Amino acid sequence: MALSTGSKNPNEIKLAFVYFGVTTVIILLASAVLGSFLLSIPLPFLSYLQDNKYTSEQFGFSFSYPVNYSAHNDTMFRDTVLVSPITSGEDDDLLVRSVWITIDEETETALDWLESENSNHKIDYGYEKRVIGGQEAFMLYGSDGKVINWVYFDSPDRKWRISIANLPSKSEVPEIKRIFEKVVESFRF
Repeated sequence: MALSTGSKNPNEIKLAFVYFGVTTVIILLASAVLGSFLLSIPLPFLSYLQDNKYTSEQFGFSFSYPVNYSAHNDTMFRDTVLVSPITSGEDDDLLVRSVWITIDEETETALDWLESENSNHKIDYGYEKRVIGGQEAFMLYGSDGKVINWVYFDSPDRKWRISIANLPSKSEVPEIKRIFEKVVESFRF
């Protein structure tokens, strides 16, 4: 049984195929142009699709962060990595919207240090245990009883105490909370 095209004229069949081909090419070109235009728009969810990786040879750790952020050694504080938004021009709120990774020489475990008089961050309000980079970590609670974006843990060789934090007043800001969690979840020794 032969395929019926509704027309017996071979020229009409050829013309239909040409229209179909031209239409397909136009749709593909429009998709390509529209797709590259959409990718040039800085959409918040695009930062989930791609990550950069920071590696510290000195301290033996790495972590991921979004492409619309940068990670660099802080010039004001020794042994501190700052993960901050990439901006153009002056940004007075830049440090407030950043995540800090601070490394201190270990003299006692993170928990012992938090419970000691030497700590600037008391655990009076409690803490939550987590595992970060294979190490036991302590995520602090604020005075309101909620977890804040401030966590302490030891390096595997117990040579370093690491804290990952942002300003507690900004812990509930969705973008900052997301960046903090990305750094914490991807942190590896």
